[in-house]
Amino acid sequence: MHSYLNSSFQDLLSVAKQNKQRYASAAPFPYICFEHFFDPGFLGQVRDEFPDLSTLNALHFNNPNEKKFASKGDADFGSKTRELIYFLQSAPFLQFLQELTSIEEALLG
Repeated sequence: MHSYLNSSFQDLLSVAKQNKQRYASAAPFPYICFEHFFDPGFLGQVRDEFPDLSTLNALHFNNPNEKKFASKGDADFGSKTRELIYFLQSAPFLQFLQELTSIEEALLG
């Protein structure tokens, strides 16, 4: 069981199979939006521990195409933030995306 997902999304492959057609038939291009996919309590913990990248040794992009900060790895992030990052790169989540989108090539995290 994934503590970061809401209870109705625990079985990711079932969710992907149930929503595959909805994703594929969305207009003007394939997309999907899941309401309350992540547990709000867990996301609150991520928000609360998220560092101010402007005060860290982070990359800063400020040009006509982008205005953002980027970290150099995950060392400055808290444990809940790293847990979320690792989950989004995990085999179960990538398999969920692959099933949902019908992408045949292996997704890399």
